[in-house]
Amino acid sequence: RLDQELMALIRRLKTRYQTAIISNAMSDLHTLLTEKYPIADAFDVITGSAYEGVMKPDPRIYLRTLERLARQPD
Repeated sequence: RLDQELMALIRRLKTRYQTAIISNAMSDLHTLLTEKYPIADAFDVITGSAYEGVMKPDPRIYLRTLERLARQPD
């Protein structure tokens, strides 16, 4: 079930901040976020472990997401 209140908050935050999803979901992540739950537009970057070949909590998946956002880890 999609939390509509949370999505409304994320959409409001996106006007001032970059947003991203880092997920250990299976290879259908992009389909889920564009078709079943059409929320992909609320995020600047979607990083899925199935596509990256590395899973959370491995630091590499976070670093790749930060790189795509053009951000440095602090």
